[in-house]
Amino acid sequence: MAATLGAQGFDWIPTYLRPFRIPQLFGVVGVEVGYAHVEDPRAITDGTLVCARYGSGSGAAVALRLGAEWWVQPDASVVGGLCVRWVQSSSHAAGTTAPLVTGEMLRTEYVLSTSRLGIGVQAAAKTRLVGRYGWASVGLEATVYSPGRSTQMERVLEPSWYFFATTPPSKQVQIASSVSSGSDALVLLKASVGYDLSLAVGWYCSPSVEVAVPVTLNAGNYRLWRIGIALPVAFSFP
Repeated sequence: MAATLGAQGFDWIPTYLRPFRIPQLFGVVGVEVGYAHVEDPRAITDGTLVCARYGSGSGAAVALRLGAEWWVQPDASVVGGLCVRWVQSSSHAAGTTAPLVTGEMLRTEYVLSTSRLGIGVQAAAKTRLVGRYGWASVGLEATVYSPGRSTQMERVLEPSWYFFATTPPSKQVQIASSVSSGSDALVLLKASVGYDLSLAVGWYCSPSVEVAVPVTLNAGNYRLWRIGIALPVAFSFP
């Protein structure tokens, strides 16, 4: 009997001598961190001073999210909320190749580093899959990203002893910095698998692995692919 009365499978009933309300609605606060693959045509167009053939970028994506989870069934819930996301990525292109007086060849690369801040909404459906606490979810995330802040650098690859004539001497030099001309909206399809862990009566955390891919496939748009981990903590409302 005790197993069937546990809230979302958790044995949270402190005593059977008095009624206990099984929570259904939870507030959720969490963080996400992961790897990001980025295509940002606007940053490449607006953020470069020298001609360079930049490709896709890669970097990190970090987010803070705030929302709620409502258990419509003991083994199924809907999750929604807001997120603030920061994405930093770097794209690389071939730079200078020139002979030196030593007979060696100078070889450099151009690096375009871009950061963006986004505010979005998330919604997903979640269901138990493995055992009592394993789960999977599928949902959508819609985010508006602010104009990207870009910095273009030139970096020495070889020879190892070569430095640019800066003060102090350095193996990389900034060529340009800029802010792109507009914002970008992005819709992602997101899938997650995770595990619910009870922390205390009315509290649990849901560590998970998440994968997100853009719904928009137009190569001229800002696009972002993500894979990472999330650590949300849920708490029942009084």
